[in-house]
Amino acid sequence: MIERVLVVGASGALGRVIAGKLIDRGGPVRGMSRDPARLDDLTARGAEAVRGDLRMPETLVNACAGMTQIVSTANSFAGADATSPTRVDVPGYRALLEAARASGVRRIVHISAHGVTRESPVDYFRVKAEVDDLIRRSGIPYVLVRPSAFLDVWAGMVLTEASAGRPARVFGDGCRVANYIAIADVAEFAVRILAARDLVNDEIDVGGPSTLSQNELIDLVEKGRGQPVRRQHLPRPVLQVGAVLLRPFNERLARLMALGAWSAGCDRRLDHWPRAADRFGLQPMTAEAFLASP
Repeated sequence: MIERVLVVGASGALGRVIAGKLIDRGGPVRGMSRDPARLDDLTARGAEAVRGDLRMPETLVNACAGMTQIVSTANSFAGADATSPTRVDVPGYRALLEAARASGVRRIVHISAHGVTRESPVDYFRVKAEVDDLIRRSGIPYVLVRPSAFLDVWAGMVLTEASAGRPARVFGDGCRVANYIAIADVAEFAVRILAARDLVNDEIDVGGPSTLSQNELIDLVEKGRGQPVRRQHLPRPVLQVGAVLLRPFNERLARLMALGAWSAGCDRRLDHWPRAADRFGLQPMTAEAFLASP
């Protein structure tokens, strides 16, 4: 049977890479985006583009029609007010699962995140945990992929600020450690899981060989650039208070401050990352290799 895969969130950073890898493997790929024109690069390579919006259930029915599997990456992290993840993601995924069930989709592979809980101080993580629970209870066979912190995001923030001549923002003292993985490696895990047809109702933590503090990550950026990166430390109490006080006025900034306070207050290790790497025959790149890549 030919596997027809719908990539939900195909215009996003991770979804686009997953779709590209699936195209390279020669299978039928349908990319879903609120704006299908953003998928022109994928359609030029042979993918089908479809309009789909988690806020509009009728579009999800059409997107799921005829699909064998779904890989979902869509989220509203940067949203606020009507587009806030607290308003969009849970009802949106509930509607997506209903459409998938009605269309006979045989499995959903969902990209969640390592360590998210309903008790998290970050609203986005609470929402992700609730979406995970929806998928577990949906009756559709599933795999939850739970990556550690994205190198592309955390190193990218430092590179962006340094390139603009601004100081890199450091949350707290910058000494708490996190495990990091590149988006390209998360995408490779996803496509290998999609190819493992008998894998169902599983939850897989994926990470990489680099566990670093924010200070150490900035040190690596400095080494790669061959010049120092200025740093601006944001005290954790300031982030915590700001996350509360700013929320009625600037939900996005409040979310980022809550995320910063959370990351400054706990280690986010993933010491068992080799389990998934060995299971799927993948060697994730180090932070050094990521920063050295074009």
